[in-house]
Amino acid sequence: MENSQSPLCRSGHPLATPGGYCPTCATCSLCKRPLTATEYHWTLEHTPESQEPTFRHPGCFSEIERLTLATEEVSIPRALFDKLNACRLLLEPLEDRNVKTNEQDADLKVQRWIHESAQTKTYEKHSEYLYLVLRRMESACATLSLAVSKQRRVIEQELSEKDKQAHLEARTAAKAHRDLAPTTHKKVEKRKLTKEEKAVADLVGLGLSEADARQCIQRNSKGTVN
Repeated sequence: MENSQSPLCRSGHPLATPGGYCPTCATCSLCKRPLTATEYHWTLEHTPESQEPTFRHPGCFSEIERLTLATEEVSIPRALFDKLNACRLLLEPLEDRNVKTNEQDADLKVQRWIHESAQTKTYEKHSEYLYLVLRRMESACATLSLAVSKQRRVIEQELSEKDKQAHLEARTAAKAHRDLAPTTHKKVEKRKLTKEEKAVADLVGLGLSEADARQCIQRNSKGTVN
């Protein structure tokens, strides 16, 4: 009677059938959890015979790859960096500001971006370029509008209430500051002019100097006739 030998996996573990699923090997090297039979066989099929297979969940590998790319430093020309950063600033909202401030900020940044994008283009080429950008942004806006369509009114109301509350708090804080601030000036009481001072003021208004006006009043008060 011949001895039947059990099939083994590439790592030497017994299998139920030749080329079958190996529960011992089929664990993700990243999260240490089991792989499905499909993931296990896909890895074997795409690993050369001369190499040991590395079993990983596609999702785990994607996450590691994403984190690796996020920390990887790249060198790019300054002009390209400025352009990419300008594009980012067009889209990224100022989350600590209200809707009106965000709209004003977007208006300023778009005007600056239009000016900078025209530096290396003719008028005709730049106009075509802006038109293509406009159509892309219109499509992007339509997609964003659809994404928040069900919650748009609720979000608008919440942001409006936050804006009103922030405005009220700012006014309250300003009033409290004025109440606590020390007085920096004294109230000057207006003194009533005497009859003589009023007469001097009238003569000065007619073109006389203050000294001549006083002499004239003094002579008139003594009954002196010129």
